[in-house]
Amino acid sequence: MHKNIILDMTVDSVITAFDDKFKARSKMKYQKKIDKMIDQVDIITERKFWKEFIESSVIYGYTDYKGEDSTLIVETITFEDEILVYIMYKIALELSEFTSINLHLKVFKDIEFFRKKQYFDSVK
Repeated sequence: MHKNIILDMTVDSVITAFDDKFKARSKMKYQKKIDKMIDQVDIITERKFWKEFIESSVIYGYTDYKGEDSTLIVETITFEDEILVYIMYKIALELSEFTSINLHLKVFKDIEFFRKKQYFDSVK
């Protein structure tokens, strides 16, 4: 039903995959707001906090890809909370030259289950 995956967000191929995934982000309503917020936060001096923030979170998503290639996982996944993932991506970009950052994914393989989960999670 689901698979837990740990993905190093600071590997060049994974960064490129996230770049491609968010390449049309300028058309998304949240992009400018998040970019402005990230510019105002001092991520570098608070490296430990931001690394722990990302690594303590679990990101849910759906993909029908069954392999282990991190790049293909990023390319094919539909995130439950794309805005949160975008924030984490922007933070990881800032920190990628200093430390590796692991993103914890819970990837569902059943689209119907994933859609129902999204619906009931949104009811709260």
